Amino acid sequence: MLLALDEIKQTGGLEEIEICYDPNNHVAKDFYASFGFVEVGMDQESEDILATIKI
Repeated sequence: MLLALDEIKQTGGLEEIEICYDPNNHVAKDFYASFGFVEVGMDQESEDILATIKI
């Protein structure tokens, strides 16, 4: 995950990275939070949690 985040951060013009996961998936919640992702609400196109990390 760190390699993927580092690669994405090298893309110019980005301010944040967004991910979505099932609200019942506590493993995913803890996993993404361990890299600095913060929940910002529900994804408007699905019933998933939306989390972001600033670049």
